[in-house]
Amino acid sequence: MPRTTKYPSDGVPVLIPAGTYEYNVNGFNSNNTSFLVIAIERVAWPLTTSDVVMRVTLLWNTGGGASFTTTGGLALDRNGQPLLTQRFRVGVPNVSDGNGGKVKKPVSAATATVEILEALTTAFTVTAE
Repeated sequence: MPRTTKYPSDGVPVLIPAGTYEYNVNGFNSNNTSFLVIAIERVAWPLTTSDVVMRVTLLWNTGGGASFTTTGGLALDRNGQPLLTQRFRVGVPNVSDGNGGKVKKPVSAATATVEILEALTTAFTVTAE
């Protein structure tokens, strides 16, 4: 599997039904990777801003990760402009090097689990950067 995976494979947003979807990436290691990133395209999402429409969990194969939620409605960036692509990321965990310092935990694969709570027009790109 590649360090990047897209759904759909051409990256063009499509209507995706409610459900849980899992995406895997590999072909990397701790030396050439710092983050696991998911980019989510927001196209014609529901207008209710307070309702969670998606849950995302990013996990490394050797442990560590994070979960995120996103709501419907019009998301805005820091400048008040519409946010058409939303990105979530989690860093490679650090562990003790045995000498009082820290090193990145060994990683070689990761999983992004996306739970869509209602049908959405979207596309995902999962990348080990």
